[in-house]
Amino acid sequence: MGSDSTGFRWLKRMDKYLRFEYLTKHGGGNNNMQQATTNRNANEKYIPAFKGRELGVNLVTPRELGSEFVTLSWANGLRAKKRSHLQKGQTGEYKYAGLFCNTKEDEQLDQAMTDVKAERIEIWHSTAGQWGEHWALPRVALFLLAEWLGSKGSWENWGERERQGLVYGWKYDAKKKRDASYFRLQVVLRPLLKRGYAKPLVLAMGNTSTDYAWNLLYWQRQVLAFAHQAMGDDDQALTLWSYALPVGASVEPTTRNQQEIYPIQVLPVPLDIVYLQRYEVKPQEIEVLSRLSRESVQWSRETYQRILEPTAAPA
Repeated sequence: MGSDSTGFRWLKRMDKYLRFEYLTKHGGGNNNMQQATTNRNANEKYIPAFKGRELGVNLVTPRELGSEFVTLSWANGLRAKKRSHLQKGQTGEYKYAGLFCNTKEDEQLDQAMTDVKAERIEIWHSTAGQWGEHWALPRVALFLLAEWLGSKGSWENWGERERQGLVYGWKYDAKKKRDASYFRLQVVLRPLLKRGYAKPLVLAMGNTSTDYAWNLLYWQRQVLAFAHQAMGDDDQALTLWSYALPVGASVEPTTRNQQEIYPIQVLPVPLDIVYLQRYEVKPQEIEVLSRLSRESVQWSRETYQRILEPTAAPA
């Protein structure tokens, strides 16, 4: 199995690599691909809006984005307060499950979040012992930026890590006195991209949450395999960001370390042609996502060296 400069042509042969057993065992994924395939009319053909466009080619000159990116984290049921309530003198707390990122780190990001009417909330950080203000994204569609995606087991090989655009590995955490896993992947928020904000955020997951992050990637491979089948076209290259990935919190909690948590998962939307049409990349979005995906490779090399090399401090 390999990749070429035009993208994921090998995905037409990916059925044997799909991790149905993994998704079933660990949860967080939607096992509806077989149902969607069964329900699809054999005479119905899917033609994407980007049909014939070369998704795997860098179409514009890369620009310097800088080395710092806003981190996108997952709250699995943390103490939270709505800013709108605080402004009204209310103090009611609730458990928040969803993605979040810091406010006031990027003025353009703050403006884009305001434009899409994202909510500001306060989240309690037990380690720091204080509340912090964040943008809340309980449900959102993400474009995943990476040039190639292998299996979780393939990451024992440094050469594959180096070229994928994804950062994953283990390192000893001196503070917790145990090994800790790290997962980092650049993403573009689809609602913000529509508003002109195209700078990636870094999806950061760790420890037990990395399993759920891998579930997202396994699901995306199912989407791409199904898209090839629905198109009936083996020559159309598909990339990881060919379709946005709708994510949110699990409906039912999972017990981890005697605590109930709400892990990240793909939203329970049937995988069918309607799904493909709803989340496919728009032709006008291809150029910027193609460039960002290629730039993510260098970012992943630098990030891996920074947080997972033996001499690096845990991030």
